[in-house]
This record gives sequence, structure tokens and C-alpha cells, in this order.
Amino acid sequence: MKHLCCFGDILIDTEMYKEAVNVYQDALKYNPYSYDLNYNLGIAYTMLNDFQSAKIAYEKAAEINNLAYALKYNLAEIALIYKEIEEAEQKFLEAINEEELSADSYYELSKIELIKNDKDTAIKYVNTAIDIDSKKIVEKVRKDPIFIPIMAKISIPFNLENKEEIDEKEERHLSKKEVNVKEHLEKMAEITRHLSYNDINLLKKNKTEKLEKDEKIDTKDNIIQKERQD
Repeated sequence: MKHLCCFGDILIDTEMYKEAVNVYQDALKYNPYSYDLNYNLGIAYTMLNDFQSAKIAYEKAAEINNLAYALKYNLAEIALIYKEIEEAEQKFLEAINEEELSADSYYELSKIELIKNDKDTAIKYVNTAIDIDSKKIVEKVRKDPIFIPIMAKISIPFNLENKEEIDEKEERHLSKKEVNVKEHLEKMAEITRHLSYNDINLLKKNKTEKLEKDEKIDTKDNIIQKERQD
């Protein structure tokens, strides 16, 4: 079983995501309660932009390990993509407990508050994010027009170059593939931000219908296989 998980990791590293999905699905037939298999399956689906399947896999992994904050961050971004604002807010609030994700989580929470038109809370969140990682967050803020209405209230340091740099030797909790997935989801959330609710609902409907069709095919195949064995 371990070799299948390692093989799946290799496939993800080489961007062979469809093949990785197949490997993890096969492995889960023998060990459905594996956190790593469910989580990695979610990662593979994410990179295929199959966010509903990714969400299902992430949620199964979360049932096994409720302290997986990178997973919660991914679920928050998927909720943003589907404009499920309250769910996104809840997950980002949980993800701030991971030091490596706290600045980005506060940043995303600030954008959510702006969507909700709560400027005071948005200012508080974005300034907290800047306090944690000024260089990264200020760059993001300057590129995103959503912050224009509160820009005058954002505490941007006078000289970012003099801010203490993060030690490259500092322990990192996120793996390379987790960082790649995080950045991919952030990019997709930005792309879909300007889609209407009707467009998002249509995407979800089409994907749900495909998932239900695939599930029926899998069930039929399992019945046929069982009958052959009998």
C-alpha cells in the first residue's frame, strides 16, 4: 500500500494528475480511511480543476485528521471559487492556526469582509496579515483593486526592504506539492471571482451530473464484477 502512495506522489510531481487519481482511487479500495491517500487524491483532483471531487476527498481526509490546516485552507479556497462565502470564512479562520498559512488566511478573510461590505473588519484583517508577512501581503494588496476603498487605512510599512526576511532554514510545514496546490487554488479563485452566481451554479450542476453518472458506471461495473466472481 505504501508503494502505491509513493507512486502517486511521483505522478503528482511529474504533473501526471489523471494517473495519480487512478492510483489513489485503487489504493483507497484497500484502505479507505487513509488520511494521506484521501488528501493526495484531493490534491490530484485540484490540479485537474475538478474542485467538487477534490472537496469530497479533502472532507474525507478532514474527518480522519481535523488538525490538517493546509487541507482546510484548500477547502476555503474551493468555497471561494463556488462563492460559498460563509464556508470559506469558517475554513480560513481555522487555517490561521498554521503559522505558514496565517498571513494568507487573514488576507483572504479581509477580502471576504470587503465582499460583505464590512470595511472595518477588512482593515483589521489585512493589517494583521501585513504584520505577519509584510512583503508578501503588501505586494498582493497593491495588485488587487478590491482593496482600493480601504487603501488609505492599510498600514503599509515605509520601507519593506528593511523588514526582517524569513530565514530560509526555518522549518517549513508545507510540502512543495501543497504550496503548488495552494497557489493554484488562489489563482483559480481570482479567475472565478468575477463570474456570476448563475455561472458558478451552472459549473457545479454540470460537474454534479458528471459525478453521478460516473458513480452509476462504477456501481454497475462492481455488480458485473461480483456476478462474474460468483
